[in-house]
Amino acid sequence: MLEDKKPEVVFSEFEFDEHFGIELSILQKEFFPDLSQRIFLLFADSGAESSVAAAAEEEVDAYLLRPVSEIVVQEYLVKCVLQKMHPSDLTQTLGMVKKFIANKELERAQTTLAFSQMTLTPHPAIHFYLGYLAQLAGKHRDALRCFEEGLLVNPKHFKCMYGKFMSLYFLGRKHEAYRFVTELRKIYPLTPELLKYAFVVVVETHNFDEIDQYYQLYLKQVRKPESLKLIVSTALLTCGKVILRQDHKEIQRVLNLFVKGAVISGKQGDFIEGIIQELILHNMTDHLNRFFDMFKEGEISFKLIRSLRFKQWIKERRDPHFLINEGKRMIFEDHADDFVIKEVLRIAKEQDKGTLVQSLVVRLIENYPDRRQEYAEFLGD
Repeated sequence: MLEDKKPEVVFSEFEFDEHFGIELSILQKEFFPDLSQRIFLLFADSGAESSVAAAAEEEVDAYLLRPVSEIVVQEYLVKCVLQKMHPSDLTQTLGMVKKFIANKELERAQTTLAFSQMTLTPHPAIHFYLGYLAQLAGKHRDALRCFEEGLLVNPKHFKCMYGKFMSLYFLGRKHEAYRFVTELRKIYPLTPELLKYAFVVVVETHNFDEIDQYYQLYLKQVRKPESLKLIVSTALLTCGKVILRQDHKEIQRVLNLFVKGAVISGKQGDFIEGIIQELILHNMTDHLNRFFDMFKEGEISFKLIRSLRFKQWIKERRDPHFLINEGKRMIFEDHADDFVIKEVLRIAKEQDKGTLVQSLVVRLIENYPDRRQEYAEFLGD
């Protein structure tokens, strides 16, 4: 029978190397979206683990509680194949609903689910898909109600828990969403999509003490989509900024968050620039070089690097003559941004360098004639 059908069969431990076996099921589903072409069996060591596996019924075809013999495993395999060949009314209904949703026939999906509620035994998966359709329509209160009804049938139903978290998020109930995802991750692994939103609620609810735990969950992800990397790196940067503004004593933790974020971002120039600007803002110029060294050659302009360095020197209160000379050189080499230009003119005026101010203003007006009046004001009387 197995040879005829040739399904993709995966056996997995409930948990191994700090990973959950259900993660493999989710990955298997991506490669083999057709339910009839895949079988996933999970080995559990306790009743608690088996209850979780049962609640993830659409991800797991069968769960086996140890100790279990080879004969029993074979029997379960045959049973799984038979179920694929002769699916239950519920399985057939959900299969139709998924196809309708894939084909954007949402009204037919809704009608099928409504009929199944009258004819089939109550099941959380039916409530999940009703909630999912409500989410697609932007009716998040209705979606939340559906997911909660599903959880009344099975409090650990994976998809209903996932849907409830997303509904709370979309409704703006961030603190409730944070508390709920905290409970959810104790039971199930967080998918990349779920982890992405979990990072957002952790930051938006200012639960910064949890950020390192979620970072560890990110590291354990088998797949790390670019959208997840963007959210995680931004969350780490935001977390570091807020902590820095609240308590300068935690500078080492902040630097660690910045470095992790920079690495996850792929050391993108604009991300590193944001870190440098933040450190300059807080007069923490002693820590800048490690981030300047992260810039990839050619990714960021020499002009920007010189501008950032000049801001660093301003914060460090370098000698005015040094600042004037460096700034003058940047202006004549067209490497000065608006901040550098105005600072150099301001310092030169304070040092009674009238002739220098005049020559710089003339050069600037030549380069930027549309800003003639703005620069001419530095000439005074």
